[in-house]
Amino acid sequence: MITGLYAIGRTADYSLCGPLGSTFMLREWGYPPIGVGIADTPSAGHELIMLDYRACGRRGEPRVVHVDQEADYRVTAVAPDFATFVDGLVPEDEFDTAEEDRLEALTTVERGSLSPIVSRALAASRLPDGERALRALGRRIVDEKGYFSLHADESSLLMYRLLFWLYSHLTTASSFEDFLRYDRDRPSYDLPCYELMIVFSLVAEPYGFSTDGFAEGFIRDWWDDEVTSGAIVAVADGYRLTPVAEEQLLHRLSFVVA
Repeated sequence: MITGLYAIGRTADYSLCGPLGSTFMLREWGYPPIGVGIADTPSAGHELIMLDYRACGRRGEPRVVHVDQEADYRVTAVAPDFATFVDGLVPEDEFDTAEEDRLEALTTVERGSLSPIVSRALAASRLPDGERALRALGRRIVDEKGYFSLHADESSLLMYRLLFWLYSHLTTASSFEDFLRYDRDRPSYDLPCYELMIVFSLVAEPYGFSTDGFAEGFIRDWWDDEVTSGAIVAVADGYRLTPVAEEQLLHRLSFVVA
């Protein structure tokens, strides 16, 4: 979905060479230098439509691609050239997949396989109906949004805390980054982290209970708020939820499952 094409020039904010145009998206948002950003989307920067010049060179006809920031800048071909891309655009009301997306998301949270890390953590936590609580919270998120993605809403914040609590049954986070990311040099499910619990997969057939992407800013803000409020505290070997925060978490989950 696009909300508009960038103007040609540099005077308008969203023109190709304007202050919020293609160069800005590559420099400030970290998009790959494969060509030129040409279209704005409703995601407010978390995806970009680009002309991809990698195969055709600077003088050839570039293909049109979609670049997904929340999926580690995954590149997906959209059209072989710009003319085909424009010819293929249709009005929004002809491309409404909201109900199909909602049903697919419900399948994800209700029946999707769990990450090996989450399965181990649930077993280690010995939380009665732990998997049921996790899936019920996922169902609440889908019911509220129509899709399965975590942002800064109340249910997402509860999911962050639940995942951190489960993670803490396997290891202790030495920092926010330690909890968040997997080691690109040593990718392994033996090393727990948020990314491998609910976002990315290391195998050809990924686990099903997944958001397929995330915006780091939301979870970083959650972490900072938890530390500031005293829900997450520094202990001898890293960071953990306080007993009071754990009790609050389990109490709130009981209402989600009910």
